[in-house]
Amino acid sequence: GRAAGPLLDWLATARVDGPAGAITYTQMLSPRGTLEADLTVTKLPPRPGAYGGGGGDGEGFLVVATDTAHRHVETLLRRGIEDHAAARGVAPAATVSDVTGGLAQINLQGPRSRELLAALTSADVSDAAFPFRAARRVDIGCALVLATRITYVGELGYELFVPAESAAHVYEAIVAAGEPLGLVHAGLKALGSLRLEKGYRDYGHDLDNLDTLHEAG
Repeated sequence: GRAAGPLLDWLATARVDGPAGAITYTQMLSPRGTLEADLTVTKLPPRPGAYGGGGGDGEGFLVVATDTAHRHVETLLRRGIEDHAAARGVAPAATVSDVTGGLAQINLQGPRSRELLAALTSADVSDAAFPFRAARRVDIGCALVLATRITYVGELGYELFVPAESAAHVYEAIVAAGEPLGLVHAGLKALGSLRLEKGYRDYGHDLDNLDTLHEAG
C-alpha cells in the first residue's frame, strides 16, 4: 500500500524506504527501547501482482523474520498500521499479507555461489549488476525467483525465494548445475556455526527483548 514505506520507516530503527531492490537489516523496538524484532526488509523490485511488488495501490516490501518471531512480527506490523494511521489522523493505507506458505527459501552460499547462480539464470549477476544487499527477480528454469544477495554465514551468498509450486523444480536445477562446481548440502547447524564464527547475532539466542541496541553491539 501507499503508506507501507512510511509505516516501516516509523516502525524500524533504520530507514527502509529506499530504492526498489534494496535490502535493509534493521530492528523493531519496544517503547522501552529494547529489541522486539531483528529482521531484514526488502523493497521489492517492480513486478505487477507479485506479493504487492510494483502492482496495485503502492509499493511492496518483503519483511523476513526468524521462524520463532514470525507471528510476533506479523502482529507488530498489523498493530503498527493502526497506530501509524491514528497518529496522523488518517485512514490506514497499508496491508500485511503472510506469504510464508507460498514461498520456499533456498540458500546458495559460498565463494562459488555467484558462479552457480550465473549458470542457472539469464540475468546478470555480476557484482556491478547485483551488489550486496540487493534484490533481483531472476529466472531459474521455468520459475521466476526473488533472489536476494544477503548472507548469514560471512561468505558471498544468495537467498532465493521460490514460489512453493516451483520449489522442487528449482532445487533440482540447482543440484544439477552445482555438481561440477562441488556443491554440497548443509543444514542449519552448519549455518549456526558459521554465523558464530562471523560474529552475527541470532535473536532468541544471543539477543532477546531485554537487550537494547547499544547492548547488542
